[in-house]
Parts: sequence; C-alpha cells; structure tokens
Amino acid sequence: MALLVGSVLSGCAMLTREQLGRDVGQIVSSNAGVTPKWRRQDLADRQKIVEERLKAGISADSAVEVALIASPDIQAIFERAGLERANYLEGTSLSDPMIGWSRQGLRGGAGSKVEWNVLQSLSSLLTLPVRRRAAERELDAARMTAAQDILAAITDVRSAWIAAQAGEKIAYLAAERNDLARLQTELMERYVRAGNEPVTELQESRLAYAEQQRIAAAAAEAGLQARVSLERRMGVSGLNIAWQLRGEFTALPESDGELADLEAIAIKNRLDLRAARRRVEALLANLSDARIRRILPDLSVGYGRERDPGGEVTAGPQAELQLPIFSSAQASLARSDANTQLAMRDVEASMLAVRGEVRLARERVSLARAGLLLARDSQVPAAETLAEVRQRELGYMLIGPFEAMEARGDAMAARRELVEAERDYWQARLALARAAALPLQAVREWAEPAEKPAP
Repeated sequence: MALLVGSVLSGCAMLTREQLGRDVGQIVSSNAGVTPKWRRQDLADRQKIVEERLKAGISADSAVEVALIASPDIQAIFERAGLERANYLEGTSLSDPMIGWSRQGLRGGAGSKVEWNVLQSLSSLLTLPVRRRAAERELDAARMTAAQDILAAITDVRSAWIAAQAGEKIAYLAAERNDLARLQTELMERYVRAGNEPVTELQESRLAYAEQQRIAAAAAEAGLQARVSLERRMGVSGLNIAWQLRGEFTALPESDGELADLEAIAIKNRLDLRAARRRVEALLANLSDARIRRILPDLSVGYGRERDPGGEVTAGPQAELQLPIFSSAQASLARSDANTQLAMRDVEASMLAVRGEVRLARERVSLARAGLLLARDSQVPAAETLAEVRQRELGYMLIGPFEAMEARGDAMAARRELVEAERDYWQARLALARAAALPLQAVREWAEPAEKPAP
C-alpha cells in the first residue's frame, strides 16, 4: 500500500521541459510584450531566420526579436532553469525501495538457507508533502529568476540599440565637424600665403583640426564598439552580414508618468524579490522537514521471505528503524534554521537596495529629461540661429568666413549634445522600468521614420 501511494504521489509531481519554458515565457510576456521560447531547433533554421531579420534592418523591437532567437545568453537562462527543474523532480520523488537477497549454505551438509526482502522508507513517504511544498517554492523562485534574467537581457538589448543608434549619429556629426575643420585649415593656409592672416592663426587652425581628427576617430571607435555590443547582445557576432539600424528616437513624451509610488510598486512586483520570498518559504518547509526527521528517525517497512535448508518457508512483514543514539539531527536542524534566518535577512537587505535603486533611477530620468529639454529647446535653436545669422553676415561681407565656419561648427556640436541627451534619457527610462518592474512595452524609445514622398 505504501508503495502504491508513493508511486501515485510521485507521478503527480512530473513537470515537462516544455511546460517550464511556457511558464517562464508567460511571465516575460506579461511584462515585455514578447514571449521567449526554450529552443532546440536546428541551428541552420535559426540562422536563416536571423539573416532575414538583419537584412530588413534592425529596430529596437527587431533587435529583441533576433536576441530571443539567437542569443546564447537567453537560452542559457532557460538551461539554468532546467537544472532547477531537475532539483524539483528529485525533491518530489520517493526514495527507491531496497531489495535484499542472501543464500547461505550449511558447512559440511546439504541444502542452503535463502532469504530475500523488499523495504521502503516510510519516513520518505511521510515527509513527502513537506518536501514537495519546499520543491514547489524553489521551482516558483526559479521561474521568476529566469524571467527576471530574460527581462534584464531584453532591457540590455534595447539599451544597446539606443547606444548603437546614438553612436552612429555621433560618429556622423563628428566626421562632419572634422571636414569643416579641414576646410577651415585649408582656407587659412590660402589666407596666410596671401598675407591676409598671420602664421599664428594657421598654427592654431592646424591644432584645432588635429583635435577634431582625434574626436572623430574616437567617435567612430565608440560607434563601432556600440554596434559590436549590440551584435553580441543579439547573438549575431559571428554572422558576416552588412545590416543597418532602422528607426529613430521618438519625441520626448510630455511627461514621464507618476513617479511617486514607484518604490512600493517595485517592492511588490520585482521578480527577484518575489523569488527571494519564495526561497524563504522553501527554507521554512525544509526546516519543518528537519524538525520532523528529528522526532521521526528513518523508518523502513516491507516484506521478507525465508526458506530454510529443510524446505520450510517463513514470510511476513519487516521493519527497520534507525536509532538516534549518536546523531539526533541537531546539525541538520541548526543548518536549516540558520539558512532560513539568513535568507530572511537577505530579503530585507534586497528590499532596501531596490528602494535605493528605484530612487536613483527616478532621479536620473528627471535629470536626463532636463538635459534633453535644455539641448532641444535652448542649445540647438540658439546655435542654429547663430549659424544662420553668421552666414547672412558673411553674405553681406560684415564678417569673414572663419567666424561663419566657427558658428556652423558650434551648431554641429550642439546637435551632437542633443543626440547624447536623447541617448541618456531613453537609457534612463529603460533603467527605471527595470528597477521599478514597469512594463517594458510602455517604454517606446524608437519609431519608424516617416516615408519620404516620391520625387
């Protein structure tokens, strides 16, 4: 009967790999609007899909789509969850029965005594509900941890796309500014040869040109690094495909929403905190198991049969009981209690850390918004207006060409600062969404450019 009950209880604890993958995918989908899958399809099939996405151009959304298909980091998260699934299956199973057999012959005589028995641990059966409760809590924590890690990976992909998009624009503006500095230097050389400018002005122009060359080279390198980082996040670093970034930064929203209660929202919804609480519940269940085993030593019951040399057979139930003489499970109980208390303190510390993380992320969004507004509404308009005025003054021969070029260079620098401010703002928005467990689909940091009218 014990074996029958145990087999039924163990059968109810089965969890397939596919079910675990769907559970994690649903948690991610509710937050990010995309559903990751635990993939085992052929690598060639995946590569074909990825190549099609890359050739179409990479927006923030398609970058995430590619990462969910190709990123080994995301698939490794699923594999780690698979290890927790194995622990769950082990924790919700009964110990296997033990079968014993012996044959003893009589010295100097005929015949032999044969004995066999089968024993099942009754303690394993009695503590199964407690162990199953602990295993289920651990599995819940594993689901949430996997979902949290995948959401973090998705956020990193979107942030990397923002950096790559900004890096490309900044490199272009730096190259433009470098060309302008080259033209300034070439024009200054002509003026000096004609005796219209002193040699010192030429040397200053050459120094300024050299500085712009260094700035342009650094911007090009930073843009390449951002692009390579995006490729690594998407999992396509090994593909030799010339792909292009698609989409533009969206306009600054009128407001960033209500930021007052984000700390409470994070404490309630952060998956890592919820996973930590589940692990505390699992440890409490393990503590209950340790207490039960302290008062209920290992007890095995079963059936035995013996045949003596004369052919007489005896059979009947058997039991084995471990006597807690030298070990009364004190060490196991103390360890379980200490681990539980430690986990509780870790949860409290994590809550404090989350509050600080949200507060800091919220402040960074406010500062980034202020910087973006300053660049968009003040710096760029002022620099562009000044450049236009200087150009008109040059046309009226009120100033020389170098003053107009300098004003145009300042306008280019202002546009670069605007791009950097846009990058910082959207990355800060993503960081706040991650810290406060806000839906990622609500952070729309890119938009398709409007189609150009046909000529």
